[in-house]
Amino acid sequence: MNTQKGFARVDSKDNILAHANKLIFAKCFAEAEELLKPMMENFDSPENVLAQVRYLELALKQNTLRIISEDLKKLYKKNPTNHLLLLVLNLAEQLGEMINVDTAIDRHMNYIQTHGAHAGAYYGIGFGLEAKDELKRAKYNYQQSLNEDPNWHPSLFGLSQIYYKLGDEKRGDQYFYMFEEVTPFNVYGNFETHRDLSREFLEQKRFDDAITCLRTLTQWWVQNKGVCPTEILIFECLAESKIEAGRKSFGKSEALVTRAREIARGLLESTQANSDILYFTAKILEDYDEQKLALSFYKKVLSNESSDPVLIQKIGSQLLSSGSYEDAKSLFEEAYTHHPDNPEIRFCLLVAKMKLSDVNIEEYLMGKERMRRLKQTQGDKVELLALLHSLMAKFDADPEVHAYLADVYLNLGNRKKAEIHYEKMYALESRSKHTLFKYAQYVTQHGTARQAREVINSLQDNRRLTQKEQTDLNWLDASLHAKNGNFKESSKVIAHILKVEPWNLAYLLQETINKTKIYQESNPNVETTDRIISQLQNQPQLEVDWQEFNEQTEKLENEMQIELCYLRTKLYFLFSSGSYGALKGMTAMASRFDAEKGIYELIKLMNTNYDHPSLFWAIGCLYKEVWQLQTARMWFKQGLLHPNLTSTFKASIYLEKADCYIWEENNFQ
Repeated sequence: MNTQKGFARVDSKDNILAHANKLIFAKCFAEAEELLKPMMENFDSPENVLAQVRYLELALKQNTLRIISEDLKKLYKKNPTNHLLLLVLNLAEQLGEMINVDTAIDRHMNYIQTHGAHAGAYYGIGFGLEAKDELKRAKYNYQQSLNEDPNWHPSLFGLSQIYYKLGDEKRGDQYFYMFEEVTPFNVYGNFETHRDLSREFLEQKRFDDAITCLRTLTQWWVQNKGVCPTEILIFECLAESKIEAGRKSFGKSEALVTRAREIARGLLESTQANSDILYFTAKILEDYDEQKLALSFYKKVLSNESSDPVLIQKIGSQLLSSGSYEDAKSLFEEAYTHHPDNPEIRFCLLVAKMKLSDVNIEEYLMGKERMRRLKQTQGDKVELLALLHSLMAKFDADPEVHAYLADVYLNLGNRKKAEIHYEKMYALESRSKHTLFKYAQYVTQHGTARQAREVINSLQDNRRLTQKEQTDLNWLDASLHAKNGNFKESSKVIAHILKVEPWNLAYLLQETINKTKIYQESNPNVETTDRIISQLQNQPQLEVDWQEFNEQTEKLENEMQIELCYLRTKLYFLFSSGSYGALKGMTAMASRFDAEKGIYELIKLMNTNYDHPSLFWAIGCLYKEVWQLQTARMWFKQGLLHPNLTSTFKASIYLEKADCYIWEENNFQ
């Protein structure tokens, strides 16, 4: 039973209509009628027409519209010059279906011709045309109605329905949203509307009306969708519990809370609920002081494989802004164990830790942004070092700052200090792939073999590596094997990398060293050093004696080390910037070693960043080598069309093309 009737006194027409709408929403029809009646009796003010239409809709709900129409007719007979009264009478008879659609449309058109344009008249025409399924004409009239009065919300609703019927759901949603914005208490089904109005009635101790506003939401779902979502049921139980507590029905209130918790735990155990539903439920639970259960829902959202970054940020922002720093830290520490590479989770965990250490977050993050800019622009190392130490003084548990400090010290040649910060970085964030790769690179070059192997093995156990990360890992693995003198193992790993990136200089150089060492190990009498290869590895900036390099390649060719020679000719080709002489030598060596592999690698080079007519010649020659003469001629033909073709290459290509025809014995001419 209601313990208090009526809203606070309101005077403006807009407020009266808004409050009447709230009463209608809560099914308090008699009160709403009483509130609107004075406006219904005043036909001298154009501003009253919207409220009068709402009064007619209320009468339709109560089956009293026919009586009101009769009263309006009598009143109009006494006041035949009051055109606003005529408009409302026409709308009343149209809404109550006391006249047919065509008659209603004619009346509204006559009204416009006689008394001028009015939003209500255009709305009446649109409403009639929509009933006749003349959707385009109905749309035009609804738009005309809004041109006359942008706040004529029945036309906004009409337009939304027209667009839905025309299949334009996006525009339909747009107009329905505008309709709800202008008049939020005219339709059921919007969660915020039901929640906010229920709270408003509760504040006025109108307990039954507050419950009505809740239950009409669940009823709407059942009537329109067949079933009510679990999260809405949880909300209804908790909201109704608060209402029952307000009227001192504590036993009923506790029973409703218990039911809400049971439903929530069921949802928590469900495998069907998506992250959005879980987050929405957590927010409801938080609103009703069920913090512990809400945290369980947040935890499940963060553990989901496909958690939306925006949701993660919302959870972090919510917990941190509410001062729940320990909860945030605990929550994101567990989330980190599930998703150590998720940048949003790592950031929220870092901020939670900083909040608990009473760090000025804004000042600290500005310092980090400056740090990144200095690093990217290769700014003053002394300034960067000072900034890094300043950040460390504020907060010394940021793995990214330790990583930057380690890099700076390593570049300055201070390996001892660099090692301290690499170790600290690794200790703080040992699960993140980014940190693992950075630490692995350091220990592979400067640490012990055992350290490096442990980190590389932990990365190899990771099943979430991208192709690039797998290549980087293989490179670290190959480098470590080579460092330990296991050149055969290093070569096995490098072979996989070169299938993906056959022209990477570092990989080619390491594989050349591997093959050279393997050859030397099986041939003790062979010279054990290759001066040029050592120079390319350790001091590539110095001038290289390529004549000596090529002479060494010839010796190896005479010793039938064809694969090693092919690797060396590839190196020479790259270092000589693709000179014709180097390409000829490489093509000849590919023919001897593996022509099909040479074709694959040259096409890969062409598809990346190198486009020159010489490549068409080389690929054609290798196709000729594997006796695919027609394909070879196709490549030669493409080479002749190349815009950068020189006369030398033109002659070479024609010669090779002619040789194809001779071997085919079908076109001597």
